[in-house]
Amino acid sequence: MIRTLLLSVVALLAAGQSCSSPDYDVDYYGNDIKSTKQSSADACCSDCQNIAGCVVYTWRNGYCYHKYAKGNAVDAPGTVSASVVSASNQCGVLEQNTDYPGNDIASTWQSNPSDCCSDCQNTPGCVVYAWRDGICYHKSAKGTSQYVPGVISVAIPSSERQCGVLEQDTDYPGNDITRTDTNTAEKCCELCSTNPKCVVSVWYNGACYLKDQIGSKVKVKAAKAYRVNSSNKPTSAPTPPPSNGDLGAQLVYQLSVIRQAHGLNAVEYDYDMAKQMQAWADDCSQHPQGGHGGPYGVQNLAPALECGDDCMKQEGPSWWWYDEIKNWDFNTNSCTDESGANGGCGHFQNSLGTWVTAMGCGWSSCYNSNIGRNDPLVWCNYRGNGNDYAIPRPKKDLNSIHAELTAAFK
Repeated sequence: MIRTLLLSVVALLAAGQSCSSPDYDVDYYGNDIKSTKQSSADACCSDCQNIAGCVVYTWRNGYCYHKYAKGNAVDAPGTVSASVVSASNQCGVLEQNTDYPGNDIASTWQSNPSDCCSDCQNTPGCVVYAWRDGICYHKSAKGTSQYVPGVISVAIPSSERQCGVLEQDTDYPGNDITRTDTNTAEKCCELCSTNPKCVVSVWYNGACYLKDQIGSKVKVKAAKAYRVNSSNKPTSAPTPPPSNGDLGAQLVYQLSVIRQAHGLNAVEYDYDMAKQMQAWADDCSQHPQGGHGGPYGVQNLAPALECGDDCMKQEGPSWWWYDEIKNWDFNTNSCTDESGANGGCGHFQNSLGTWVTAMGCGWSSCYNSNIGRNDPLVWCNYRGNGNDYAIPRPKKDLNSIHAELTAAFK
């Protein structure tokens, strides 16, 4: 049976699929996001590539268990596991006993130097990393190389925008830039990759639709979608606001720091949404007793810091909402405090949702008759067009994340 599986995997790789060599009798426990049914382990590879967030799978008894993170390896006779290595996650050659001192911008923890690759790609500005003793040091520039025993360095190859994995029977309705005719879905994606506004292409019966946003994913038989990405240009964090940033600047910056610690995209500040939120917040008659309200959307509410235009040197509501991580079970991607007795998980889920791409907030201090005084509050709504999948574990400890919230403004 092992020989049959090995031959199947070799055939798969020869056909252009890109999963790692299989690990036999090994499971990477936990972090499951979905399962599919396949008669052989090699067939799980394409399933994993077409599931948002999947980076590793385990096959057992005809089922593929797709996972968003590579957990601890455990002995599991009869299972076969492998990692996905897509074209957009490939880094350069490992340089043994080599360091590029200086230019450090972030660090993450990985037991294998190759696993630093995706971390670097998800760190804005990272072009090279050095690994030593389980730590990846991400750098903004490739300085002069030095011989350092035990250090392994890798440079991120520059590349043009690339087509991602083919999504069969998939459409993303709306957000069309243009429509043209092409013979193949691949040619359609090629056109998308040359259009700086295009982020996804959909091909159907010879018609090629180029789109500037990734909307809701729907199943359409015979439709073929490709997302366009660049391996060295991940979604970047907003430029750090000045030290005198207001509460809105603090909220979006600190949330971006938190999200990127989980390997998620940074968020942008939606000024149109914020304008609507602020207009509602300023009308005290709309919320005489506080509480949620205002423009429709996914919303978080918290006490507002009265910090004027000098908010960047202290933690704020984005961190307070994040505190609910203590109630989140990453193995089951669920809340352990559904009753809300210890704060619940609602704020954590709203702000860490993998689909979130932007936020807008409004704040005010109005008289609250329930408490007999002014009640400073901030309301933030979230929007997005990303994929909704399991929230990944943080790649840093909470103390390190907390320190990064204000480190640039001390």
